[in-house]
Amino acid sequence: MHLDTQRNPDGGWYDRFVRLVDEDGEVVEDFGEHPTLDELREVERRHGERINLWQQGLVCYDCGNQINDRFAAQPDGHLLCWDCASSEDGEEKGGLRTNVDPTKSVLSASKLHEKSLCDYVINVATGCRHGCRFCYVPSTPAVDSREEMLEEKAGVDDPQRDWGSYILYRDDLPERLRQGLQKKDFSDWKKTDRGRGIVMLSSGTDCYQDRRAAQITRGCIQELIEHDIPVRILSRSPNLTRDIDLFKKAGDRIAVGTSIPTFDASLVKALEPNAPPPQALSAGSLQ
Repeated sequence: MHLDTQRNPDGGWYDRFVRLVDEDGEVVEDFGEHPTLDELREVERRHGERINLWQQGLVCYDCGNQINDRFAAQPDGHLLCWDCASSEDGEEKGGLRTNVDPTKSVLSASKLHEKSLCDYVINVATGCRHGCRFCYVPSTPAVDSREEMLEEKAGVDDPQRDWGSYILYRDDLPERLRQGLQKKDFSDWKKTDRGRGIVMLSSGTDCYQDRRAAQITRGCIQELIEHDIPVRILSRSPNLTRDIDLFKKAGDRIAVGTSIPTFDASLVKALEPNAPPPQALSAGSLQ
């Protein structure tokens, strides 16, 4: 399936109707004008297929330019080209500051192979809403060395002290990963007993912590298993149950893990103030 765009004859050049069509040209979904990123990612999940959003005739909600490379979304989900997204002020709601993440890297080699966890990592965001008191991430260079960017994008004064109050999303990560894997020479890819080196999502944030992060994660998993790359998921969120269909499709190429520090509610609140309680892992509701 792929996106098909048609100009609105009663509108301007950038007024386009967007539809999802199958290989026979039959309309599967009709989005109308300006579908949100949430709508486009959710239709991927419903139909179980990746839909590449680059060079599909989609246009920026602010300036009308066609989206051919990097993009992001407004808090309400409308698509923005990278120029417009980069100038966004972000949003603060319920004590959580959100914005887009300008990070260029997609997949990075990881020293976590020394702990037999993974060979590469993909982080779907910078920051994490869970705010776990014991989390090592805010003290790592991936966060600690980015104070200037975090202050600019989310008004963060101290990345460690403010951990749990900010998150910057990498909305176009599935598209950028797709491009990178298509060009990848796998001759230098690390090898393990399971084949190509394992990729973890994510070592620096919870990749299923909310709906937006979960949608980015699903797209990345689909691209990885398409290239026969084993994946390791680590999450405290029941949102991961929404992708059980994808996990089954991946078979032994994927491993999913979580952590349960305690079932004592008072201790959970003290240690992981914004994370779902362990009992929620069986609920599977997307927040």
